[in-house]
Amino acid sequence: MYVPWIASQLLLASKTNAFPSPIVDTLSSTAGTAKLTPAFHLMVLSIPFTPFGENYRLGPNNEGHYFEYSPSFSEGSYLVSEPGYGENKVNATIAFGAANVHLQPSFATAKLQYNGIAVTDDNANIYFEYTGTVDGTGPDTKKLFTGDPSFNGSDWGYGSINLSFQTSPGKYKFLEDVNYVGSQRYIVYGDKILGLEFKISEVQ
Repeated sequence: MYVPWIASQLLLASKTNAFPSPIVDTLSSTAGTAKLTPAFHLMVLSIPFTPFGENYRLGPNNEGHYFEYSPSFSEGSYLVSEPGYGENKVNATIAFGAANVHLQPSFATAKLQYNGIAVTDDNANIYFEYTGTVDGTGPDTKKLFTGDPSFNGSDWGYGSINLSFQTSPGKYKFLEDVNYVGSQRYIVYGDKILGLEFKISEVQ
């Protein structure tokens, strides 16, 4: 009974441009795209570089995947605010931290999970955790995963993380209410100390 009436209304709407613009027009705009604001510089120094997982590898599991536990050093590891970010600046050293790494059998991808505790210069404790992915097909990350002795670090663009914080009430409480992401690269220091460097940004 109502079908002809509905059809007539749809026809009228099409003639009077009452329908919203096609979705594709909206998607072509940058409106609504997330904005990234530089927030922190994170450096995590880990075990001396060896063929990936040689000393700490756990596995493989029944699917051939490898799991690795990798502790980090407190000396030289830090979390600091980028210039101009926020009213309460973070200037902290990493007191404790360790990463769990899930490697595909092909070493094409590694999944990261890191848990750490940072202590600020005013003695506040900040617990932080990140998860992320590293692309092992890059020319440098492939060397890292396969233990190539010529590995001497990697460029940006082959790793990314999501970062979250837990703190006590006070000046650093704002960290818990913000979404953070980061890009990653590897650096090799001195006696083959492996450094994981992150540029952390706030997502708005």
